[in-house]
Amino acid sequence: MKRRIENPCEAEMRFFTPDLYLRYNADHDSVADQAETEWETAIQESKNDLNDFSDLMNPSVDFLARSFNPHDARILSIQEKNIHPFDKQSIVQPRPAVIISLKSSDTTYNIIYFLWNTIVYSAKPAYWPHSDLDKHRLYDEIDVETKSPFFPFFVHRILLSDGTVLAVPFFDVMIQSYTESDPREELNSRKTA
Repeated sequence: MKRRIENPCEAEMRFFTPDLYLRYNADHDSVADQAETEWETAIQESKNDLNDFSDLMNPSVDFLARSFNPHDARILSIQEKNIHPFDKQSIVQPRPAVIISLKSSDTTYNIIYFLWNTIVYSAKPAYWPHSDLDKHRLYDEIDVETKSPFFPFFVHRILLSDGTVLAVPFFDVMIQSYTESDPREELNSRKTA
């Protein structure tokens, strides 16, 4: 059974909530142990939810939902743009998009979402103990909105390290990756070749 998003632009996590994240990382063992049990349940429920609408995901959305996991990647930038799907001379109108750039280890990722609505941030929880500086991507979830007769609409919700949740309503996505090489390693490999 395919679930519809009640309010697709709500920036609220369903499974990996900020509250659960804080309890999972609590100093008190009894709190952390209870949260760990809830966390394992959330993982399974999230996987089951994805399976419920897996037939609606194209390969790019499926990759984002199931395989792409730059946990704790640093947010470099979040840019909203209008992107021309072909070239600037095309008669096709530019599409609204958001580009989120992340850095994880020596790899930089650009996630390009083609939007069907505007992105939304939640308010920062009053009780959040972590810094607003140097935001990181902690956890994410993807929901589906099956209203469209042409293609499904999705919402990607991302819990950020400052306690806010970013909701990205998209219908398609592209992920680019760039790996930085250490110039010293490249020089050494040339010398041995």
